[in-house]
Amino acid sequence: MKVRTFAVKGGKGIGEDHGRATDSRQPRPVDGYRRGMDATSVALPSALRAELDELTGSLCRALNDPKRLMLLYALAEGPRSVGALAATLGAQQANVSQHLALLRDRGLVETERRGTSIIYSLRYPELVDAVDQLRDILRRESARRGVDAPT
Repeated sequence: MKVRTFAVKGGKGIGEDHGRATDSRQPRPVDGYRRGMDATSVALPSALRAELDELTGSLCRALNDPKRLMLLYALAEGPRSVGALAATLGAQQANVSQHLALLRDRGLVETERRGTSIIYSLRYPELVDAVDQLRDILRRESARRGVDAPT
């Protein structure tokens, strides 16, 4: 059976073949779990557990607010000042500044001083692509359930 590994920093990628023969009649492990096995029967590697804890505590927390997601989309169009972002979102400048501070603290946006203005930009533009993938999953799951997804 082909062995799949967990993707962790510095580790082997998910699904790498470790030279073992594959028997297509047996269920294949999926990201470390065999189909039909409950989650308690497979121990997660401590490195993966630590990385997922960091992911949920940092990155997911930063993304867990619609206004911060809208800021990412606005910044995907190009660098902007707090005032321009506040106008785009129709929000108070102080509130936008607080959200940008959290995004900057989590390393998702970076700043550049231009005269008296601070200009914000996305550090990882591909983050918007990842959010788009999550939105697509939401739409597909809503369609599967027969529920209208927000557009």
